Amino acid sequence: MTIKQVALEAGVSTATVSRVLNNTGVVQNETREKILRAIDKLGYKPSTRQQIRSSGAAPLKHRNIAMIWTGPSDAAFSETGQKMVLGILNALQPLGANLTVDHITDANRIPQCLTEGKIDGVLLHGPEPSPAICARLRQFPAVWLLQSGSPFFGDHVQPDHGLVGRLAAKHLIRQGCNQLGFVGYTPVLTDTPPYSQTRALGFKTYAELSGTPCTALTRPGASENNPQESQAVAKQIVDELKQKTPKIDGLFVANDLSVFIHRELINQGIIPQKDIQLVVGSDDLYLIPQPACIQIFDQQIGKHAVQTLLWRIKNPDMPQITCSLKSQLVIPA
Repeated sequence: MTIKQVALEAGVSTATVSRVLNNTGVVQNETREKILRAIDKLGYKPSTRQQIRSSGAAPLKHRNIAMIWTGPSDAAFSETGQKMVLGILNALQPLGANLTVDHITDANRIPQCLTEGKIDGVLLHGPEPSPAICARLRQFPAVWLLQSGSPFFGDHVQPDHGLVGRLAAKHLIRQGCNQLGFVGYTPVLTDTPPYSQTRALGFKTYAELSGTPCTALTRPGASENNPQESQAVAKQIVDELKQKTPKIDGLFVANDLSVFIHRELINQGIIPQKDIQLVVGSDDLYLIPQPACIQIFDQQIGKHAVQTLLWRIKNPDMPQITCSLKSQLVIPA
């Protein structure tokens, strides 16, 4: 396997592949992702010299990266969480680097890996933690994964959440839906809106520009650790949906209630993809009947976060950056 074969598969030049491998120059996110997917598909293994150059291994003094979950610990055990960690591990393996994982469950407890300081950088997922913990995090190169995290420090690697919403609206309109609805949490005014709010806005904007009526079905956020509460919120939303006139025939779940909404629709005799077209904003491919879903490439987010962290270690004085990865609509067969 050669770099020329990777370039041919990705439809780019060998020079562009080389820039991605060597982590040099500027490569658009979409192009970078095509190259990384080609490398994964072909099983291309860079030489040891290429691995060292592309990984930025030289700045890794401790050969140890921390992954810290700042929200409820069950996020780490979700399918998305596991795929992101797998991507991180795959990116760290060629470097001979270790991954230390911790959770912030107490605003007064600073993770031990931060107090000891024997890490090269931090990957983060979840909301911005307490000021005391943020002060400690600022001492390290940091990258937020998937969600916005803090707007004040750290780089960001996440899906283009606005695009997720636009893809969902475009699909439902193409399916002939005349009345759209979206499920989200009650909007909040913050420096970093929750990802579901950004997805909902993208969906609503596309629908309005297309001249298609769109209804918001929102409730205050449910506790992520309480499935019973989430199911209760889903029931309220489906109850409201059934009362809408004209009837909503296309629905997008912009938040983390996909499974609960799908279940409640069936409980109330509304069959997804038959009685209502459903799009969910995650890879919930195990739901039956299977709705259309937005694939956010969780594993690639993990890999790209490591690459961004390595770039930050080598370029500590560069401005804060956000890498938005394009998502893809998956339509059930």
